[in-house]
Amino acid sequence: MIFWTTLVVVLDRISKIATIRYLRVGESHTVIDGILYATHVRNPGAAFGLLPQMSVLLTVLSALITLGLIAFYIVSGLRGNWINLGVGLMVGGAIGNLVDRIQWGHVVDFIDLRFWPVFNVADIGVTVGGAIIIALLIRDELI
Repeated sequence: MIFWTTLVVVLDRISKIATIRYLRVGESHTVIDGILYATHVRNPGAAFGLLPQMSVLLTVLSALITLGLIAFYIVSGLRGNWINLGVGLMVGGAIGNLVDRIQWGHVVDFIDLRFWPVFNVADIGVTVGGAIIIALLIRDELI
């Protein structure tokens, strides 16, 4: 789990720092024409920009959820490659966005597909990790 958590946090920090350094807020550059763009967006809210005025509450909730995930992993005793991957990706993503909220007061997003809200590496970690955990639950491999 620690490997996956660290990998997501490091990739997330590097990509966000590069975004801040090389793109002004609102600036967008084509990465793959018609498919992928790098667009610098500041998101003070939750997913999809919801609750932008609740940044402090979201920071506290994010910290509590991150601690809850870590506690779940430790207390559950569940181990294995897939659970390590799923929980590691989720915790790494949660930490990545939490660091943004603490450091900047908002989350930096930059991956722009044009048909979906702009997101970041941490969001990918949370989403993919969550999907893995759900798949394990559906296959009855966690309970």
